[in-house]
This record gives sequence, structure tokens and C-alpha cells, in this order.
Amino acid sequence: MKKTVLLLIVSCFFLSACGGSTRQSTKPPPPLKPETDFARDAIVLLTKGDLAVEDMIDWETFKVFDTDVGSKYWYMPGEDAKKSFRKSFIESFASSFRSSGQSMEVLRNWKIESKDGAKTTVSADHPNGKTLVFTVLLKDGWQKLSSMSGR
Repeated sequence: MKKTVLLLIVSCFFLSACGGSTRQSTKPPPPLKPETDFARDAIVLLTKGDLAVEDMIDWETFKVFDTDVGSKYWYMPGEDAKKSFRKSFIESFASSFRSSGQSMEVLRNWKIESKDGAKTTVSADHPNGKTLVFTVLLKDGWQKLSSMSGR
């Protein structure tokens, strides 16, 4: 009996800890935008280091080129650490981008490459012949940037 009660208590603590790891916004989602506009807006805000981009990213699944940001985010212990991670990532990304001398304004030919249910692949061409590819998800009524890569 004592083992059953102890197991029940430990299970409740475990489940409550797991339930608190997903960040949910308390505000309603904004109106949906065309996926190309959403991807453009998100990447421009990210490259500027604007913290408004925080709610536009699916942090749990986010991948940037060959870096699985989501797996690092997932292991952050608690909301304070995750909030700090998000802020630090946005600021670091913008700083790196600025120091590279690049500009998002040079991207052209924004288009939807594919759409599969709640997942849309958007691409934009760079004058150097490269193409940037973005994945936009629709999650709980929110558009979220899930990945960014190049080819």
C-alpha cells in the first residue's frame, strides 16, 4: 500500500513537471498571414534581433541549417531558463547576421514550394544563386517558423 501511494505521488510530480515544459501563449493567435509573408516577417525580425519574433518560432522543433535548436531548447530546465535561451538565441543570431554584412532585403522570388496539411515549405532566392528554405507550421491556431535551411 505504501509503495502504491509513493508511486502515485511520484507519478503526479513527474506528470506536472512534464506538463509545465511547453510554453503556451496566453494571448489569442493573430490573424493568419500568407505563409510567404509570415516567413519573411519572421526572418526579418530575427535578423534584427527583435524579440517580437519569439512567438513566431516553434522552439521545440526549430532547426537552423544544421543546428537542432529545438533539442537544446527542450533540455532547458524550466521556463526561466527557456526564456533566457530564447532571448539569447535571438540576440546572438542577429549579432552574427549583422557581422556577416548580409541583408534580407536582397531575397527575391518568395514562393510556396509545398503544402502538406499544417506544414508549408517557403523558399526565397538570394542573388548569389543560393535558395533559403523555411518551414512554417500551423500549431494551435498560431503560425510558427519551424526550420530554416539553404541549398
